[in-house]
Amino acid sequence: MLIIKKILEQIKNFNMKDYSMDSHILLKKEAWVIEHISSVDLLSLIIHKYNQLNLKNNISETEFNNVLLPLMYIVEWKYALEFETKLTNIKWINKDTMNYDNFNSDLEKSKNKVKNNFVDPKKFANSINKCVDFALSKYIKFDFKYYKICYLCSCTYPSFASDPNGYVPNLVNLAKKYKKIYNYKKGINL
Repeated sequence: MLIIKKILEQIKNFNMKDYSMDSHILLKKEAWVIEHISSVDLLSLIIHKYNQLNLKNNISETEFNNVLLPLMYIVEWKYALEFETKLTNIKWINKDTMNYDNFNSDLEKSKNKVKNNFVDPKKFANSINKCVDFALSKYIKFDFKYYKICYLCSCTYPSFASDPNGYVPNLVNLAKKYKKIYNYKKGINL
């Protein structure tokens, strides 16, 4: 009975707007450069920007490593929604949470790039930086809770569109379909 009460309390306090992908959208006025980057570069940029925030949230390195995959996915999905193009060459797999095959080796390469100061956000298009900022802002808003960021991933359209083996179809095609079905619009600052 205690578990049911806790679940009912969570449902009562649930705010769907927190899980919206269009609550922060890019400005139309800016000239956006559409760019494609490697998964290692995306991961490095996320780690670098997170480190620059100097947050005192007491999460371990292991906890942060776990949340990197959902953050990468959110950046990729947001980029596909905004620009109708793919940011990286990642082939996403949806098995319990979003994943891809080379994540562990990419993580090591990324950590080395960040450690050796080989990451400069100014070298990436503003559109990429804004999408990374969007993902990090969601993570901060969710009080650095892994389950909340995973829930956001599981609520996205591609999560529902995965095939029976867990492979996520083309994000760009899904973004176009999603925008058409749900009347997704640009226009609010990210």
